[in-house]
Amino acid sequence: MMLAESNQKLLHAFFQDALNAHNLHLIASYVSPDFIFYPRVAGFPNTIEGFQQMMMVMFIQFPDLTYTPDRVEVRGSRVIVDWTARASHPGGVIGRKGMLIQIGRKLAWNGATTVHIRDGKIEALWIDQDDGSLREQLDQLPDITCEN
Repeated sequence: MMLAESNQKLLHAFFQDALNAHNLHLIASYVSPDFIFYPRVAGFPNTIEGFQQMMMVMFIQFPDLTYTPDRVEVRGSRVIVDWTARASHPGGVIGRKGMLIQIGRKLAWNGATTVHIRDGKIEALWIDQDDGSLREQLDQLPDITCEN
């Protein structure tokens, strides 16, 4: 198998089997021991463990988060995946009798992940996503007030 094809398959499996399946433990099997990710996110080290912690927070915030690759470009040991993320924000307010009223909304935003692969493992990962679009969609969640 050619290197480019092998690297593309690795990224496809990483997105499908680890990220889209929300399998935090499987992430470590795709990355090298000295893995780092960018940009640095406050509160998370840019290590394997930090990436797993960051993704855990994302999966809690967006329980049905999935990434759909829109375009994959392989440049030797570097693979670039343009993607669309889709998720529901569960939202919710406490209504009468303490019941949670779901006010979630479907969200979608674009981004790109660039990885550097060495010896069949992801050595470095850069995420560039449209945070502005995501924030704008979250700001549009309905403002509901309920009497208890």
